[in-house]
Amino acid sequence: MLKAIVVLVLSGLWAVVLVPPAWRSLSRLTRSGDSIGTFSRKMSLLGGRSGSTLDLTGADLATRAPARRPAAAPRASARKRRRDVLVGLLAANGFTILLAVVAGGVFWMLWLVSATLLGGYVTLLVQLRKAAVEREMKVAFFPQQAPAPELATVRPLRRVGS
Repeated sequence: MLKAIVVLVLSGLWAVVLVPPAWRSLSRLTRSGDSIGTFSRKMSLLGGRSGSTLDLTGADLATRAPARRPAAAPRASARKRRRDVLVGLLAANGFTILLAVVAGGVFWMLWLVSATLLGGYVTLLVQLRKAAVEREMKVAFFPQQAPAPELATVRPLRRVGS
């Protein structure tokens, strides 16, 4: 009976950890059902323009600024991922301490493992935050340079006289 409870608890903990990422990836797959529209959006992003033809002659490649991905999007998704993991570890820790108080025995060891994992994860989060703050203090970005003027608008100087 005790082995069945331990297996049930462990499978519940694994479900808490594995089901949310699988659910997000499944919902992401079902949302992108319009393959033609997705292809068109990706091609317009690749060309740097929406709804226009791509000039392959290279005439305007020098004047076009490189497309930059917004830096806030990856940070927001990482922050959400870290929050989800932290909530999962907190739930597992709460569940195992409840089982340890009610049933005792092996569940105290399970709670100890859960608490150690939670403590280690919180320590890693604190170290990441300290490194990010230190990086923000030390790194200074250079100002953006203005794009080069188009070649068609630059006129060479005319020589006057002999």
